[in-house]
Amino acid sequence: MTMPHIDPIERLGFGVIPDLLTEELRRELVMLFDREDGRVGRRDGLGFGPVRAAATSAAVGGIVRAILGGSAFATKATLFGKTPSSNWLVPWHQDVTIPVRESRPTLGFDTWSTKGGIPHARPPLQVLESMLAVRLDLDGSTETNGPLHVLAGTHNRGILGAHDIQAIRRSQSSVTCLVPPSGALIMRPLLLHASSRATAPEDRRIIHIEFATGQLPGGLEWYDRYAI
Repeated sequence: MTMPHIDPIERLGFGVIPDLLTEELRRELVMLFDREDGRVGRRDGLGFGPVRAAATSAAVGGIVRAILGGSAFATKATLFGKTPSSNWLVPWHQDVTIPVRESRPTLGFDTWSTKGGIPHARPPLQVLESMLAVRLDLDGSTETNGPLHVLAGTHNRGILGAHDIQAIRRSQSSVTCLVPPSGALIMRPLLLHASSRATAPEDRRIIHIEFATGQLPGGLEWYDRYAI
């Protein structure tokens, strides 16, 4: 498989890739959302067979391995979606925490919290720099259904404080990420991103899968670890 999109992802911190899901797997994931109505936003998505199948598929795995290397694994998947009855926005931020099996004092790990019953912590910068997220888009992102906006290249700026984020936001134009159904937005977690509210009554259902490499120090363990 040729992957001309890999260089832009590394340079810009993101890229849109179409047709990563088969229609059969897309339907299974849509049915999962229907069954889990009311629990969308849960952070243990890898516990569902269709989500694991997507995370470990040849199409997704090939892209992740091309960027992170052959030892990459899936460690977390979040299900979330905007619907006509559930519409929200997310301000500009980086994804700077990871899920672990249990919380324990470890050098370099701070900002401990519990999300959806799962311990999370902010790890050292090099851990975040070695991660990748694949946001599988079941319905497609359009200008009107609350798409993701990103600030290209900001994944190379380290962990940013609120003042830094505001300054970058004022000085740099954002990119709106429009993704076709069954496609994906591939992004580095440290890329600054935000999500607007939908302005039309459309569904936008996303499977956000995080991939990592290597062991964690101090006896910490990744919450999940599925080979790809």
